[in-house]
Amino acid sequence: MTLQFESFPNEIFIHGIFPYLSFIDLHYAFILLNQRFKTLILTFCAQSDHDLHLNRHISHPQLGFTIDSILPFLQTNQQLKSIELAYEDLSLRFLNNISQINTNHLTKLFIRPYIDIKFDSMIQILTDCVQLQEIKLNLMTNLDRTWANGRKLARWFEIMIQTNRQQTLTTIDICVWCINNNDAINFDSKVWNHEGVFRNMRNWKVQIKPDRELTNQHGRRAVEYSRTDEAYMTLLNNKSDSSCQVS
Repeated sequence: MTLQFESFPNEIFIHGIFPYLSFIDLHYAFILLNQRFKTLILTFCAQSDHDLHLNRHISHPQLGFTIDSILPFLQTNQQLKSIELAYEDLSLRFLNNISQINTNHLTKLFIRPYIDIKFDSMIQILTDCVQLQEIKLNLMTNLDRTWANGRKLARWFEIMIQTNRQQTLTTIDICVWCINNNDAINFDSKVWNHEGVFRNMRNWKVQIKPDRELTNQHGRRAVEYSRTDEAYMTLLNNKSDSSCQVS
């Protein structure tokens, strides 16, 4: 008599198979099979705490499934702690759907591909992720040139210092790929050094690519600080360049 996989008793899955699979692998492999396996997995996952760390080695189909079918439905004992995105389309999908995901425990966000996203949208996302400790982003100026505007970036950094965000957010590493030669403006040597490091915050950095000096360049104006320049406080409240890849 041929023994079918589904004929195994529940105890075999609960005690003999599920404990050897990661939270993500468990859901990806079993939860869509049928109602029996869905119930088993939900019961098993409710018995202990789970910290989710999504790294760049997760395959495209598995990461897409995780973003769509797992992250929006996390329970209180299931906490997303870190995510490193290696696919452009899934990076944008994650950011577009992040309002549906509990990011209260997210400490690390790395985006490896160069993506286009509005400055204000990303700042709001980072503001909402209150436990973030490390941010590493690769961005382009095709959609929003603000990413290459030293004045606005400095203003954002200044506001985070005013709100003591530097106490938790220890690393900011942003790499901006300028689509046009004149995208990078308003970088001042008193605020940014030639490597893009911000003042005395040695681990807060904005790199501009293709390689160009951040100081004393034609067309760059002195950085100005003005609370009326833009209403940044409302945000708080409410390409293949290997030297610039997230490591």
